[in-house]
Amino acid sequence: MPSRHLEVTEHPKVYWWVTIGYAIANVLILLFALFYLADIPIQTFMGAQWDVQELVYFLLALWFVLSFGYVRTEDIAAMTLFGSGVKNIYQPGLKFAIFGLLKITRYPRGIIQEQYPDEPAYVQHTDDKEPLQKITVDGKERYMVRPVRIVSGGPKRKGAAFDPSKENILESQMTMDVSWYTRYRIANPLCFLSVIGTIAEARKQMRDTSQRVLSEEFAKRTPAQIIGHLEEINKRLDKETAEATSSWGIDFDESSVFSPDLSHDLAIGLRNVPLSKAQAVQTRVTADAERYRLTEEGLGTAAARKAYLTAEGDGMQEIAKKLGVDGADVLAAETAKKTVGESDLVLGADGLAQALGGLMTAGHAFKRGKEKKAGSEES
Repeated sequence: MPSRHLEVTEHPKVYWWVTIGYAIANVLILLFALFYLADIPIQTFMGAQWDVQELVYFLLALWFVLSFGYVRTEDIAAMTLFGSGVKNIYQPGLKFAIFGLLKITRYPRGIIQEQYPDEPAYVQHTDDKEPLQKITVDGKERYMVRPVRIVSGGPKRKGAAFDPSKENILESQMTMDVSWYTRYRIANPLCFLSVIGTIAEARKQMRDTSQRVLSEEFAKRTPAQIIGHLEEINKRLDKETAEATSSWGIDFDESSVFSPDLSHDLAIGLRNVPLSKAQAVQTRVTADAERYRLTEEGLGTAAARKAYLTAEGDGMQEIAKKLGVDGADVLAAETAKKTVGESDLVLGADGLAQALGGLMTAGHAFKRGKEKKAGSEES
């Protein structure tokens, strides 16, 4: 994406005038030391014996050596004179910048990618009350960072409140851990130095801009809508970050947010929703099948019982007809028969009384039957 660089004018002539002035000053100092300091006796300085002339030569040589700097292949640089821009340095190699007057500030030549709040391995997803853990990265100790948490919007509804047991949990309002990244390249080191200064400051300002945009966009949407509209959110994030950094002297590449990170427990719960639904369906089908089995078994048992009782009643009526007795007498005799026949041994007074009562009932019924039959024959 094209950038609108702040116009920071280079002054290459200033560099040459300063360098020439430095050379002239060195020549004058050398001549002065050669002709006027040769006769000065040796002086004691910092516990050592010094020849004044040799001391001047040494200091000039040291100043000259310290004025050289090296720009690596992977770097570009900005040269300044007491903070004022002099020129950009794009070519690597040994550079001469007068020590104490000119300063070289180096920046990475390639793409700079920043992830917020930090690389995933360095983000501590714990309660904010817990202290940050100390870790070692590239041989240096540092602390982990806390995640960036942004609150989403909630469902727009009237009447009944949101019921998570009946509706999609991602349609409710929640706080999410958010991670995003930016990519850019420094195109004008002098401009970048004048406007921002350091990559750390650039990172801070980019984070503030991005977090503002994401907070506004997330507040308009539920988590489900955020996931579904990531492309739209990223377009605005990319646009506004590019506009905010257009005067920094950088070529902005892109800025994009990753899919929001739900809490571990919630993520596991959502992952198991399809399984829970399948298990619920299976349980319902099993219950329906068992209910059907019991119903059919009950209907079969009832039908069999009905058929048995009907046949038994018909049999008793046939017996009563042949014996010429009442059906009640036949039922009493049958009951006595079952009472005695179904028990191998009758114990106790109650059991004995029940058995005798059954036998007496059967005897009286048989006697009444004979009397009734004899009376009908006499008539």
